[in-house]
Formats: sequence, C-alpha cells, structure tokens
Amino acid sequence: MQDDGRSNTPRRRLLPRIVRSVFTGVLVGAVAAVAVRLSVRDSITAVAPVYYATPPLLLAAMTLIGAVVFARARAHRRGIAASVLTVALLAWGIGRHVSLRNPIDGDDGIALCTWNLSHGWGGWSDIAAVLAEDDADVIGLVEAELGDEAREAIAGALPHHMILAGDAGLAVAVRGEAGQPQMIPLGEGSTCLRLDVRCKETDLAVLLVDIDSNPFTDRGGPIRAVQKLAAGITDRPVVILGDFNTPRDSAHFDDWDGALSNVGDSLGCGWLATWPAWAPVLEIDHIWLSKRLEARRCRIGWSFQSDHRRVIAVIAPTDHRTASTVSP
Repeated sequence: MQDDGRSNTPRRRLLPRIVRSVFTGVLVGAVAAVAVRLSVRDSITAVAPVYYATPPLLLAAMTLIGAVVFARARAHRRGIAASVLTVALLAWGIGRHVSLRNPIDGDDGIALCTWNLSHGWGGWSDIAAVLAEDDADVIGLVEAELGDEAREAIAGALPHHMILAGDAGLAVAVRGEAGQPQMIPLGEGSTCLRLDVRCKETDLAVLLVDIDSNPFTDRGGPIRAVQKLAAGITDRPVVILGDFNTPRDSAHFDDWDGALSNVGDSLGCGWLATWPAWAPVLEIDHIWLSKRLEARRCRIGWSFQSDHRRVIAVIAPTDHRTASTVSP
C-alpha cells in the first residue's frame, strides 16, 4: 500500500503544476497584450485581434485569478507580479471608462441617441418603450431590420418622428424634417447611411455607421472613409453616430481628434463602455460631432433589450448663427 501511495504522489502533484504553468502563460500573455495596447494597438491588422480581445478589465479578471492560483500554490513571486498587474489593469480600465464631467446648463439643444438593437431580440414593444422614454430628437438605430411589427411599435412610441429605414439594418427616426436616406458602402462589410435633417431650426448631416465586427478585417479603411465623408460636407454641421465595433482608444481614431469631437470625451458622465450590456468593457458605440457643434450632456443608457448600451447626448451649434436656413 505504501508503494502505491508513493507512486500516486507524482500524479497528485502534476495537476497543480499544470495549473501554475497555464496561469504563468496567462500572465505572460497579459503582459504581451498590454505591450500591444501601449504601442501599435490596432494599426497593424495582423495584431489587431489581440487589441480587440484584451480590454484592460478583462485582462485584470484573468490576472486576478492567476494571483489567487499563485498564492494558493505559494508561488510568491508570480503571485506578486500578477497582483501588481491586476491593480494596474483595474486602474487603467476604470480610468478609461469612468467620467464625471458636469453637463452644460440649459434645456435647449438637440437630443441624439444611437443604439444597436441586436435585430430586436429584446422585443420590439420593450425597445420602443425605451426609445420613448429617452425622447431624443434624432435616433440612429443599428441592426434594426424594421418589419411591420417593429415599425408599428416604434411609430406608436414616437408619434412625432419620421422613421426612415435604409439597407443593412440601419434606420433613423427624426422629430423634424428629413431628406431621403442615402446608403454609402464603406468597404470591408461596413455601411453608412447619410441623412440630411432639419431639427429645431438647425440643419444637420447625419452619418449613421455600422462597422463590421470581424476582428480579422481592417477597420481603418471604413473609419477613414467615414472621416472623408464628413470632411466633404461643408454646408451644414455633421453628426456621426452608430456602432463602430472599435474602441475609443483605437489607433484609427487618432486622426479624428481635433477635426471631430467625441461626446463621451467632452461631457460623458458615468460608465462609458457600451458592450456587452450586462458587463460592459468596450466603448464601441459612439457619437462624434463636427467643429460647428458642441456637446452639452452625454450619458450611456442601461437596458437589457440589446447586448449594446445606447449613447444619449444633447448637442447644440457652437454659435447659433451657424444654424442655416437651407432646407435639406
């Protein structure tokens, strides 16, 4: 019997060794992912999936588990390294997604909302009720294939809005006047709907965007195409909104800073990450404004009718004299 016990001892020790080796690999991988996020990010298509799949808070959860495993295994050096990395990643992730900026006073302004509806799996009546509660003037909807049931529910909840649907599940609801929607392919499976609207005596060009979510395709091309579209619109201010499937700190937005402003950066309040809705760690749904517009308030709505949270903002012309008198 003693011989059997001695022969089983190496087997009993094998599993802890495997677990320690696995989490050592996790620790090394987390450090490599941090290196990618601090350097090239998603500017190189080949390594972009690493950037998209490793938000700091997800890495923190993985290294925290590793710290516990190392502590139980009395692997003190690796445990300390994992603990320090966990704290740093938590601080990084929380600092990136939490904003406590104060809104600009005043009730005037144009209310915007963008929401990916996940093809309506949350129920069209419930989705319509959320949109009615937000009561935005311009609403950009992504993955919103508006069949009869969906259109009836949304029209009933928003009786004073025009509802204009394009292809590829893109739709805009406007309280005001609107022209005809124009679908613009962006390449790499991405799409944009352009709509000229007049709302509260202000003419706007609305670009509703849906960037393909495939992490192995180049998102830089479609994002540059949107920027080029916005730069070519000179007769009215531009609002760009939708599901970019690309985090705010992506390298592809570096050229946007200065020419365009992100409402979350300007006046976001609360937890800014939008996906997944039940544990959001990625800020991939955005509203961007041209220089002739400013954000006055911004919040990210909580709901479980979609796997995305919605972005809600109030904007206004930087100078009310820029509101043109040309009808769309």
